[in-house]
Formats: sequence, structure tokens, C-alpha cells
Amino acid sequence: MSLREVGKTRRRTRILEAARECIHAGGAENVSLKAIAKTAEVSVATLYNLFGSKEAILVALLLYSIESFQERRLASTSPASSDRDSSESPGQIDSLSDIAIEEFIADEFFYRELLKSLHQMESRVHLNGVVGFCLDLGEPIVQRMVDAGELMDLVSPRVLSHQIFMSFVHAVQLWSSGITSSAQFRTQIAHSQCLLLAGVATERYRTKLHARLRELDAEMLVFSEQQPVSPAADTITPSPTQLNTPTAPGAIR
Repeated sequence: MSLREVGKTRRRTRILEAARECIHAGGAENVSLKAIAKTAEVSVATLYNLFGSKEAILVALLLYSIESFQERRLASTSPASSDRDSSESPGQIDSLSDIAIEEFIADEFFYRELLKSLHQMESRVHLNGVVGFCLDLGEPIVQRMVDAGELMDLVSPRVLSHQIFMSFVHAVQLWSSGITSSAQFRTQIAHSQCLLLAGVATERYRTKLHARLRELDAEMLVFSEQQPVSPAADTITPSPTQLNTPTAPGAIR
């Protein structure tokens, strides 16, 4: 990477960190390009040159977070953890979502504000990169589960990762809108993933998933009695092209 590219990457990172700081200070809706530029100690023109709009900065901020989740997942991978008994979790696909949930809840105000703002965007064009990037992360994880004999080779790994992603998005929308609590958020995602995986799981693995589902189902019943859940108004829907064509991470940064 050239010195110019290194400098550009550093400026982008500084701007994203400044945007995060501004959201913490006053919420995503009240964040202005001027405030971000001042906090990052750059000009507003620099923001337009590197991102183009406030919406693009917010999307880049989410991608920046997702990339950090993936880096954390890869850093935690070791021979000991990869050879663990499958009964410890619903499968490899949950490791990334578990990290995301943990980070979302740990910085609840920031992520609720950021995600709520993204859901309310009039144009969803900027979010296409997020969808493609998440599918690119999920697809190889599903493929490894097939190769390990945990899942049957019945559906495309990309299609299954898309279904899992959409269930995650739905849970995120409910949580970021304040409809569900953090505890409900965590349980809903685990329950949805177990249901989807159970449909294509091998007999050996399906037994373990069913046991986990019974536990999660009991929790879901308790939550449903506490507070009715309303469906989110909108969803982020990937196009057929995104389902068929992997998106290179470098193309969306």
C-alpha cells in the first residue's frame, strides 16, 4: 500500500471514530457532517471526498464494526476451539453472531442509535454493501458445517447464510427500535438460527439442535407472555445478484 493510501485509510478511520463519538454525544439523528469534521479535525470537504454523505458514513461505520467482529472471531479461532464438541453451541455460524450481539449490548446506546438510523434511511442503496459483505462472511462458515458433516448438502450455503442473515436483521430491527430487550434479542437470534439449521442438519447434529431448541422455546414463551412482539416495518432485502455473486470486501470500503 502506498503512503497516500495509508494516509487515506488513517483519515477514514479517524472520521469513523469521530462519527462514533458524535453519536455517543447526541444520538445518530442529531449528528451533522460539520460536527464529525470538527471532531475528526478534518474539513467537511474531506468527508465528502472520502464518503460522499452522512448516510454513507453511517453505513461505513457499521461495516467497520462488522469487520472488527470478524477479526475478533478469527483471532479467537484455535485448534482447540475448532475441534470442540458441537454440543457446546448451535454450530460455527453462531460464533460471529454471538460476538456481534455481545458488542451491540455492551455499547447499547451507540448501536441502537446507529442501527435505528440505518433502518430509517429513505434510500437503501448504501446498505447493499453491508448485505453482500455479511453474506460473504456467512457462506464459508455454512460450507464448513456441511464439510464437517453437521449440515446436509440440500441448499446453497449462500442461500442458507442469507436466511440466517435475514433472521438476524429482523431481530436487530426489533431490538434497535426498543421493541425487545437485550435478553429477548439474544434469545430470538439463537432460536431463529437453531430453527433454520435444524431443517438441514444431519441426524447426529439435529438431535443436539432439538435439545437446544427446547430450551430456547421455553425462554421465547416467557418473553411472549411479558410483551407482544410487533413485526418491523421494513427489512433489508438483498437482490438476486447479491445471492449469486460474492462481494469483495475491498469493494465496499
